[in-house]
Amino acid sequence: MSLVTATLGGASFALFWHNRPVGNAPASQVSPTSSPAAISANASLEIPSEIRPLNLLDIDDVEPGSEFDEFRREFRHAVANRDPDFMMDLLPEESPLWETIGQVRVWEELEKAIALGCIIEENPTDANFDPFTSLWICPPVQSELLQAYPPLADSPQPRLDWEKNQVVVVGSGVNVRSQPDIDSEVISVASNEVLTRNPSPSEDTEIEEFEDTADSFSSPLDGWTPIWLPSGEAGYIYNRYVYSPLDPQIQFGQVQGEWQLFYQDSGVGNE
Repeated sequence: MSLVTATLGGASFALFWHNRPVGNAPASQVSPTSSPAAISANASLEIPSEIRPLNLLDIDDVEPGSEFDEFRREFRHAVANRDPDFMMDLLPEESPLWETIGQVRVWEELEKAIALGCIIEENPTDANFDPFTSLWICPPVQSELLQAYPPLADSPQPRLDWEKNQVVVVGSGVNVRSQPDIDSEVISVASNEVLTRNPSPSEDTEIEEFEDTADSFSSPLDGWTPIWLPSGEAGYIYNRYVYSPLDPQIQFGQVQGEWQLFYQDSGVGNE
């Protein structure tokens, strides 16, 4: 079994290329359906002041040894090796990946998306797929987040704004740093939980300035995400350990008996 482990974020989270992810214990036993109290970061954003546990490492509908399990293992291996030929064999004619498959960012998005589990949709209604087959969606960030912590009916934020402001930490003991720098101070840790993204103008300015000197800031794997802790303290988490419901999703379906890759730029509009 080949195992790729990211150490820069300081978390016990591994990307398994030849097996399903192993779940870690939630950071808290607070009920996922509770409605935590909130503190205001600014006039339009409220930060829940309690830990919101969500363990995405526990979620995977793929049966070990199944046909899709074997295919996913091959796909993970191809992504790890940046194999464009393998990918192009999976793409439908209309796929946007035909023009971008060689880009570093796309490889990183695919690597991050397939690192977690996948959920199944039985008998998809799309006419492109073979009848009586299954659609696989990876990763299940958006659906699991909306199920565990749906936006309140009277929330002042539209759903899209709400999704933009939520991120899920994956792994135990993930370092939260004072700056988007691996050498900066560790101010806290987070474990398998939902946090609020920090969209403040000061953070956006800092991100833009940082990108001027280091393009990797926005990397899906090696960049940084500004967040608010439940305490109201601001910090940064290494992108390898944090997922957004608006991150790109990948879907796999069977067309004429062969697996095809359907890529979505983001989770916007997907249930």
